[in-house]
Amino acid sequence: MKYYIIFTSLLYSLLLTGCVTHTNSPIDNGVKLEVIEDQHIQETLIFLQIFFKETTEIQKIKIEASNRALSINPNNLHHRIKLAVMLFVANKPLQNTIKANKILKNLLQDNTLNPEDAAFVSLLNAYSELLNKKHTEIKRAHTKQDVLLDRNQALQKQLDNLKSIEKSMIERSTNPDSKTNAKP
Repeated sequence: MKYYIIFTSLLYSLLLTGCVTHTNSPIDNGVKLEVIEDQHIQETLIFLQIFFKETTEIQKIKIEASNRALSINPNNLHHRIKLAVMLFVANKPLQNTIKANKILKNLLQDNTLNPEDAAFVSLLNAYSELLNKKHTEIKRAHTKQDVLLDRNQALQKQLDNLKSIEKSMIERSTNPDSKTNAKP
């Protein structure tokens, strides 16, 4: 959920700052700015909000449908961007940031994007690299935690063995008469 909030806030800030500009500036510096509207990005963001709230089964169906659409027409930029976004925000079993990152890198290398889509894909790519780095750090931390837990369990077992030895030694030292009295 935290990644989703960060992701959507980054996308909205990109859209607000990069895609919509003010043309009636009180300072006339000779540069005319245009209002840029990219329907694909807006549709993708709306789709993302809906997709994020759906169950894993429905997300799986939509990802498979997007993969089929791309197999029919692999040059459709909108479907490629949409699939990458779906792979980012899908529920854990379906999430595949490595594949999404690969799709985005291919999009950037193709140089077939308009400037707005290129900015959007660049933002997604930077986010995916950050996300992959965080996943790697989390995996390392889990591995380290597993090693420490194994070591802790081994030390606990040794401590339990030492306690049982100590207990038996205390019993022997407090009851030396019981063994000699037991044998008449």
